[in-house]
Amino acid sequence: MITLSQMNIVAGRPDINTKNLIRDIRIAEDKGSNLHIATELAIPGYLIGDEWENSSFVRECEDMNQEVIDATKSSAMTVVWGNVLTDPFKVNEDGRIRKYNAAFVARNGLLVPNKASNGHIIKTLMPNYREFEDKRHFTSLKDLAFEEGASLATIGEYFQPFEILIDNVRRQVGIIICEDMWDDDYPIKPVQMLRKNGADMIVNLSASPFGIGKQGKRDRLLARQS
Repeated sequence: MITLSQMNIVAGRPDINTKNLIRDIRIAEDKGSNLHIATELAIPGYLIGDEWENSSFVRECEDMNQEVIDATKSSAMTVVWGNVLTDPFKVNEDGRIRKYNAAFVARNGLLVPNKASNGHIIKTLMPNYREFEDKRHFTSLKDLAFEEGASLATIGEYFQPFEILIDNVRRQVGIIICEDMWDDDYPIKPVQMLRKNGADMIVNLSASPFGIGKQGKRDRLLARQS
């Protein structure tokens, strides 16, 4: 069984959002869920502007990860959620501490590794139009990979699925974030790369705001991806 957190996220209140996510984790456990999924940036909230430049706020968000990880100790259910990830040894292009829009994977009180990381993935495609300003605040997986010497030919190595037991079947679950599914206008294709690396299922964490006609466009895009 797979369950979802349809949380009423309070922007800028990681304490409230973490409490609500842990509540949902307990409900999902009681229902016998194997995989519980929360949304993109479920802990801090999305579209919070200059709050991303508040270093104490960012640290608080990261600290909440441990509470979520600890909440997975009581069962074998896997939990996936979105939060900010920092690297204190790097900076963004604006000279501030390096931040990534990330998703985390935990089970049995520990982060779950895959072949590319120890329990997290980083958003690759950064929307920089209309109300979105991901590129202003976050470094993408693409930019990180190129820093580390990858090329368009080898960046696929960064897109690795996670092995998750669902209904007694070991699934190879590819996890991506929002725009990573909307890849029509980008040279990097996260879904295709995950499929090539063995993913038989895709989980997309999205905090995309509502727009007229968006659901129909999304349905058509998902049909093409499928």
